[in-house]
Amino acid sequence: MRFGINTWGLAFPVDASNLDTFLDQADSLGIPGARPVIEVFASPEASDLEGARALGARAAERGYGVVACGFNPYMLGPDRPAPHLISPDADERRAAIARACGFVDFAAAVAVGGDAGVLSGPWHTRHMHFTGAGLTAQERAWLVEGLKQVAARAEARGVLAGFELLNRFEGYVLNTVADALEVIREVGSAHIGMNWDTAHAWVDEPKGILESARMAAESGHLFHVHLGENHRGELGQGPVGPMLGDLLRVLGQAGYARCAVPELFVELLDPAVHKWVRREGDPLGAAQRSIRYLAAQVPA
Repeated sequence: MRFGINTWGLAFPVDASNLDTFLDQADSLGIPGARPVIEVFASPEASDLEGARALGARAAERGYGVVACGFNPYMLGPDRPAPHLISPDADERRAAIARACGFVDFAAAVAVGGDAGVLSGPWHTRHMHFTGAGLTAQERAWLVEGLKQVAARAEARGVLAGFELLNRFEGYVLNTVADALEVIREVGSAHIGMNWDTAHAWVDEPKGILESARMAAESGHLFHVHLGENHRGELGQGPVGPMLGDLLRVLGQAGYARCAVPELFVELLDPAVHKWVRREGDPLGAAQRSIRYLAAQVPA
């Protein structure tokens, strides 16, 4: 298993212009294992692919792999709702597919040094969008059809596209591993899978996070893992921390060998993730302590 850190735990945004400053900080964390990973926000715009390639190449020179995170906010700008795959409007669904395919292209562009491209994040749904009910049969059909088209792009680009399972307070589209696996199997592509997150799983998984992680890993469709406390703060300062050693063992025993990345947030992102209580003080100190805590839990 490989470990790393997401860029938004220390700074936002991070791109080729300030990547070295970020990597200097990442070097100071003492991330365990070989060739650590950084997770960066992806852009769906073709005009940003050259910058993505430069970022990936520079990260590889510094000894890091890169995972791309696609985020689909509630609004892309004033009075401009983000398109989503289950919209009743066909044009909006097509726009959502194009946006997701743009994220796939970005993930391919930053993948250098022999790594397969990996796309993480909630790119499959509009964040904080609710209807007052669960996923309908029609919405599920639209979701599967959209994911099949994204899968075709991912296969063409050699990318593993893992959508993040959000808890029910951040979205209603596939909140548990069991629900996600049904859809993934219906899509029928080895390039569509999950980005599993302890903070979200803590809320909704009926059998707990250890069983949830085991199911995800044994499926063969677990592409990326976020390690976070339920309160989104410093790793080891909440109920997930004491379970972390067992969690890593469960993932390893189930054959998971990809990335597990502590997910922290700088203050600028608080409105997006609804993390109002901050206890860590400075982001670098929180990241250093979180990585030290993680390193101490890694099975020998």
